[in-house]
Amino acid sequence: MGEVGDEPLGSFHYNKRLKSGEVVPCKVHVFTMEVVRQRRTWAEKNARETRWCSLEEALTRVTQPGLRRLIMKFAKASHRRVEHRVPARTAAAP
Repeated sequence: MGEVGDEPLGSFHYNKRLKSGEVVPCKVHVFTMEVVRQRRTWAEKNARETRWCSLEEALTRVTQPGLRRLIMKFAKASHRRVEHRVPARTAAAP
């Protein structure tokens, strides 16, 4: 839970592969969020892994170039040091 920014930090495109095998082009708008608390359960908990890590580690874990670019943009805009912690979200392994 927390406060979401009014304007998106930016956006990126990627191709999402559905269970049927079909590939769908997607555009993702990314917003900043100051997290003040995390719930123990939520709708996608079994489909997502949440890991709190440094900005540096997030950049090594995220492979999507557009999302990496936005993480770097966030780091520069916020003037935060690499030691600050941000979530890196990834889909859970099937």
